Amino acid sequence: MGNATAGAAYFGNDGLSVTDKFKVSAAGALTATSATITGVVNADTGSFGGSSGFTIASGKMYSSTHSAYNTAVAGVYIGTDYISLGSGGVTYFKNDGTGKVGPWTLSTTYFRNGNIASATNTTVAGVYLGTDGLNISNGTAATTSYITKSAVNIGNKLTWNGTTLSVTGNINATSGEIGKWAIGEDMLMGMSTIQIPGSTSVIKNRTYLYSGEMNYGTLTATKNADGGTMYITPTTGNVSVCAKFSTRPVHPDSAGQYSNTYWVAPSV
Repeated sequence: MGNATAGAAYFGNDGLSVTDKFKVSAAGALTATSATITGVVNADTGSFGGSSGFTIASGKMYSSTHSAYNTAVAGVYIGTDYISLGSGGVTYFKNDGTGKVGPWTLSTTYFRNGNIASATNTTVAGVYLGTDGLNISNGTAATTSYITKSAVNIGNKLTWNGTTLSVTGNINATSGEIGKWAIGEDMLMGMSTIQIPGSTSVIKNRTYLYSGEMNYGTLTATKNADGGTMYITPTTGNVSVCAKFSTRPVHPDSAGQYSNTYWVAPSV
């Protein structure tokens, strides 16, 4: 461009310059060193930040040659469609609210690690947090745990289907209550009824199921013509607790009628 030298100014048909630090070509291309510009700068294309900086293109800017959100090259992409970091779109956010952070996938209804399709999926390993529930799975139903609005499953050991709570395994408690039965450290006490399975026979009124400082022995049930006797015999000593059940009535009720209410009595 003309005679643009370190100590001269030039103005001509092909442009103008003030020394070699400021030049404007006839096409309007500006070259300046250490420029401070106040106001709006509009650029459709170009670059800034030097060789390791950013390229400006229509609707986006990016570092290196990372010209799309999923370009298989390390870099940064900022566009009207995506914002992404890393090679191949390892981390990105889309303008519809979906995206990916490393192994985690973000949608409009869930955030998950792995390919779990729903909160109750038990065949795929991963972690799932969605609008339908929470799922932590290693790909097998026996060890998968999930919580939804209407169900709970903890490794198939504790389940709730919205109505019934089921527990598989031991339940240990030293206090509390089950139905009308109070739990103590060494006894279960209640004012309710014990129903013998497969029979109309019951044991009513205050009943204790007790374990204490004694040798429990063996619980045995036998049957004879009178209907049978169920008894507990200690391993040592000569005291037993006996409960006799009969097919015949034992005592009348308040109305003078015999019923199937039987008695529990100690014997020596």
